[in-house]
Amino acid sequence: MFRDPYDWIEAMRERPHHAHEHIGMEWKDFVTKPWVGPRGPKDHAKIEDAKKDDRHIDKWGCLAGYKFDEVIPCSAEDSVKDDGYSNYMYELKNDESHRAYGSIAELRSEKIRNFVKVPTFHGVKAFFPKRYEELNMGGTADLLKELEEVSGLTAKCKPFPGSGKVKHKVVDPEYTEWMNRYHDWEAEAMIGYEKRDPIPRVEAGELSWEQEVLRNSTRQSQAQIK
Repeated sequence: MFRDPYDWIEAMRERPHHAHEHIGMEWKDFVTKPWVGPRGPKDHAKIEDAKKDDRHIDKWGCLAGYKFDEVIPCSAEDSVKDDGYSNYMYELKNDESHRAYGSIAELRSEKIRNFVKVPTFHGVKAFFPKRYEELNMGGTADLLKELEEVSGLTAKCKPFPGSGKVKHKVVDPEYTEWMNRYHDWEAEAMIGYEKRDPIPRVEAGELSWEQEVLRNSTRQSQAQIK
């Protein structure tokens, strides 16, 4: 399941659960800061031990099944928790280079490209890429039917009813402009997302851009229902 890119990145900015180096940032700093943080003392000890023994660092045995060149930190002891947030952990590029993603936007694009390859994985019988906004608006009845048909099983749960509307986060117009200019929209097109027009700042006697976002969301919902 995918979420609207503007909303998803903004939600990550509001609460970057594993990305403790990105907590409390304004949007411009958040979307431009490399998606990485420092390794802790246990990770550095692993590096020094490997140097001392003149060997390659052990790749396996890291957090969540990752390898040393795929995640920071590798050691569970370095993966501290911040109050109200999940444990500290940054994913690195999946190319054995030890390099960080240049931004959360780049991370998202790479995740999309990886997810759409799932149908090619061994043992995958069906793949249903869904957008959160569609499921929230229309409910999960159609999805359950699809799963029943491909699996041969019968759902024992009731589908969630749709809300009949799409509600987006209220974001700074300059953030929308930045996303439109610098984000990877070829990746977003793979899952059906398009650029959004920035909501202009309010002039005297006009709606605020927060009000305009809500009005446009209502119009979008009504058009999708029709």
